[in-house]
Amino acid sequence: MRHITIQIEYLPENVYLATSEDLPGFNVEAEDREEIFKLSQTLAIDFLKLDGEVAAGEEITIDFEVKE
Repeated sequence: MRHITIQIEYLPENVYLATSEDLPGFNVEAEDREEIFKLSQTLAIDFLKLDGEVAAGEEITIDFEVKE
């Protein structure tokens, strides 16, 4: 099982930014709060698969930390 934590932060530029210390180079922006959660989760999984970091069928859990 692979565990990832994604940090969500609202920026002064009126966008949400998702980053993860578990995925160096992972940066996702979205203008909608709900969209940033869905998009960052999907892209984090794709990011791991493309890098060959996840074996077929391996379970991935994702937690979110929201920075206020």
